[in-house]
Amino acid sequence: MHDGVQDHCAQRDSGSLEGQSPADTVGWGQLSTSELAAAEAALLGEQGAALRRAIFQLSIGQQATRGVGLDLARCLGWVEGDVLTELGEAVVGPIREFVFWEQRNGKLPSADLVPTLRRDEYNGKTVVELGCGGGCNLLSLTGVPGRQVGVDAMPATLQLQPILARLAGLPAPEAVVANAEHTPFADDEFDIALCYSSHQYMDLHRAFDEIDRIVNDHGQIYIMGAIFGPFVREAIGRLLRGRDLGILKYDTYAVVNTLTYQLLGRRVLGVRLQSSTATPIYPSSRWMRRQLKKRGFVVDDVRTTRLPGSEVALIARRV
Repeated sequence: MHDGVQDHCAQRDSGSLEGQSPADTVGWGQLSTSELAAAEAALLGEQGAALRRAIFQLSIGQQATRGVGLDLARCLGWVEGDVLTELGEAVVGPIREFVFWEQRNGKLPSADLVPTLRRDEYNGKTVVELGCGGGCNLLSLTGVPGRQVGVDAMPATLQLQPILARLAGLPAPEAVVANAEHTPFADDEFDIALCYSSHQYMDLHRAFDEIDRIVNDHGQIYIMGAIFGPFVREAIGRLLRGRDLGILKYDTYAVVNTLTYQLLGRRVLGVRLQSSTATPIYPSSRWMRRQLKKRGFVVDDVRTTRLPGSEVALIARRV
């Protein structure tokens, strides 16, 4: 085990991390200096692949393989027993995203199904990805002429981006910590706004207003993610196949919050939870079309594509 990881684990076991200096103590969703250093040493170390595999397995509801990867995750404080801790929940998204990215050989999601999502579509464009997570989609665009920048509200995801880029042998992407509803960019700064499975966590009324502001007069929006009808059918199937209370709660929150958001403009369940990822919504394609039309965008039906499962690749452009 790398010395940096050993030191961190020893301090955690002794309880000395509880006495960190104020500079090393941060809020939820952000890694402290020591936590970040230990994460970097572990992910880049010789057991890094085993660690990523264990975290990935837990993230998709599988039993993590017993061995060094799970032991290392426990040492780092990411897992307690066989369950992700609060710290683990902060790092699991980027790691899961990176494993999926490796599995598709560094391509953008669904690039083989949707021509619009291929690299050459972005040549010479200014691109912003809202909800960029671990930055893997931005890594897929490395070397494409133009500018690509990511936005994510979770500091931990951006803290892990340079580490994941090193694993891929690529430069770290440009990214800023911000909400999709309020970004630090100028008016008309971008040609393309991307939302890869991130729109469901946003306040979409405000996020669409912000996209309208930062996308120029010839701009486009690419939204990829689940939509309401197919999601409900999948949720019913999950209910019939099992009685997992966690999944039932997630699906119930999602269905109720989607309906109330589309009718009232707000979620009503779980709104006091720390993470918006616990309260997703899956708006219908019709609802999103109406909202985009209000802001001067029209959905391109030729390029919009239904994807496997409950997802759609919705492509819209300025009228």
